[in-house]
Amino acid sequence: MSFIFEKLLKKVNFNSKSKFNALASNKTETPLIIIFLEVFVFTGFYVFIGFLFNKNDVLFINSKTNPIPLLVLVITLYYGIQAGLLLIFLIFGLNFFLYENIDLRYLLWNIVLMLIANEFNYYWQKKIDIANIELYTTKEALERLRKNFFLLNLSHKELENYYVRRKYSLRDMMSLLRQKAYSDININILFNFLLDILYHHFTLKEGCILRVDNDSNIDMLASNTDCDDIKSDSLFMKAIEDKDSFYVPITKLEDNLDTKILAVVCYKTNAWLYILCIKDIAFTYLQEEVMDYMRILLGYVAEDAEFIETASKEGINIVCSMDFTKELFYSKKLYNDYNIESYICILTSKSDKSLDIQVKIRGSDIFCFKKEDDTYYFYILLYFTTRSGVNKFIERLDTKELGLEIHGIYSVSEYGL
Repeated sequence: MSFIFEKLLKKVNFNSKSKFNALASNKTETPLIIIFLEVFVFTGFYVFIGFLFNKNDVLFINSKTNPIPLLVLVITLYYGIQAGLLLIFLIFGLNFFLYENIDLRYLLWNIVLMLIANEFNYYWQKKIDIANIELYTTKEALERLRKNFFLLNLSHKELENYYVRRKYSLRDMMSLLRQKAYSDININILFNFLLDILYHHFTLKEGCILRVDNDSNIDMLASNTDCDDIKSDSLFMKAIEDKDSFYVPITKLEDNLDTKILAVVCYKTNAWLYILCIKDIAFTYLQEEVMDYMRILLGYVAEDAEFIETASKEGINIVCSMDFTKELFYSKKLYNDYNIESYICILTSKSDKSLDIQVKIRGSDIFCFKKEDDTYYFYILLYFTTRSGVNKFIERLDTKELGLEIHGIYSVSEYGL
């Protein structure tokens, strides 16, 4: 029934409200007008059946089998208290017109049933909302693993092709980029460094990186050439409209195109659209696989840059790595917004036990370590874990056998950044 009304409402451009924000889920709630329309239809059908088979008692109130309480329960459990109230109002409004008197005790009994059903609806809707948040977060973790695998795969391909002739690898450059992010909180430096990476690996001689917000405001983040005319370029405007990466095929490079851009690489976050505009690059790299590679790199830097801006505004300190701090920040946000609990476990040792710990943690858990003086500090973020789950993890880890000491176990709500 919802499907029928949703199709009708699309013709009048009805926009349903989002139930969760971008962090939570892409699920949308059923619009209130659709719920009310369906209650009206169910009530009308119920009355039609009564007129058809039981004209003396249209609402079946005085019959041995009275379906009204069941109908109240089902409607309230499925839609919530608004639908239950509307149903009771319609049924007993019809009762006023079709019957000589109204049984107030029967009315109150149905209201009590509706309130009980609404409690169950509220409880399970909360459960569903939390499950959706956990699913969304898990999908985000899988997406990060997918990007890491893609980067690793491409890195090995490039290594086989020509990295043996170079003084450094791409992963070394990414590591250096992360170190810059820790030491110098300046996103323009990060994006200019990204252009240096792209120049050394793909001979990107001329290019610039811009970002566009939801109100179409444009910021220039980095460039290694004159990019004053980029904002009015037709391909740049097409990239803003389509929010997708593309390049001009080699066969069309000699055509008189009304653009100075050879390729555009886009990466979309919740707040910004990041656009890498390429004006000059070796034609051998003007291919789809390289564009995907650049998009992965642009995404890494964009996500780090946005977190650096957030950290700068909120006074967040880096714990032991940028990735770990980001995950800890988002897990605290999940707890504050949706009461989804996670724990952070800190272990210490006089020797490096990172490999021994990593083989015993779950794939969804986040791990990093740092060395201060002669002591190693190991941080494990246990996603969606209660205190009893942390105790089981400690037992499984067998800290005594590995020579580890428990420095502290904290809920993400207690641990300060």
